[in-house]
Amino acid sequence: MWRCRDSGKDAKGTRHPGPHPSPSLPHPLRTSFPYPSSTQPKQECLEYVLHQRAGSSSLLFPNSPYPRDCDAGGTRTDRKAADGLGCVLADFVYSKEARQAELTTAHVLALRLYSTAAFKALNAPLRNFERTEAHPLAATVCVLAEGIKKLRALDTENRPVDLWRGMRNLSASDTFEESGGTEFAVVLSRTQTVAFPQLPYTPLLKGPGFESPAEGKMSTTLDPVVAVKYAMGASSLLFKLRTDSFMDRGADIAFLSAFPSEREYVFPPLTYLKPTGRTETIQIDVGEAANGSPKTALTVIEVQPHVV
Repeated sequence: MWRCRDSGKDAKGTRHPGPHPSPSLPHPLRTSFPYPSSTQPKQECLEYVLHQRAGSSSLLFPNSPYPRDCDAGGTRTDRKAADGLGCVLADFVYSKEARQAELTTAHVLALRLYSTAAFKALNAPLRNFERTEAHPLAATVCVLAEGIKKLRALDTENRPVDLWRGMRNLSASDTFEESGGTEFAVVLSRTQTVAFPQLPYTPLLKGPGFESPAEGKMSTTLDPVVAVKYAMGASSLLFKLRTDSFMDRGADIAFLSAFPSEREYVFPPLTYLKPTGRTETIQIDVGEAANGSPKTALTVIEVQPHVV
């Protein structure tokens, strides 16, 4: 349980009496999102992350049997403040991890928002290579990119860690298996809000699901079981990302994620995935697959991520 409400100090060591104030929507995120409305998923998610306590919503999403920030017992213990109530945004801002990484309120808001269903609104334009206009949420994805890179500083150990990413109804293209490819999604760098059609692009995947880019995201997990659940479909693809150090590992967002049990690592934009040449096809039997689908083949491709 966090004790950040009665810590009395902010990230710079300045003492403040009483609970942390609830932050308003920080600039530049005000330019990305209009005033929250529950009629749109991304707006509902923003309203939840910005103004509501963790675990206060009963809405369910396909990736979890429990509401956001909840487990079988209700609001997770690590999502409660010292007063026993669900954490508010300021609690995440004043968490040990956020302070060590020197994250601002805008960084924390963007990262936590990305862990919700709002990721679709952030990722879909990044994978639309036919668009000529700026990303509609450019300010948010820029802040998100910066936050991801700041968080990598928390994991300074040069130790190998394997991460996993499951993809449903997709297969790797021949070009990708030979030379790799670049993933543009999760977030957008500041200098490339419009120029995606001019960037060299190597397709990572092929299949019917690729025409619906909002269903995917460039995030990974430490838990291969979680990745396999995401991969179950008519054709299943599982990336094993072999990382040798924190420089190529992305950021661990479990401490502020709305779904921390997924143990999610998020990569910045333009992460290059280089195949090692090691692939394997395994059979998943009924009962092993999370959705009870019949026996299906699962293709595993090992890659090495290189973060720009």
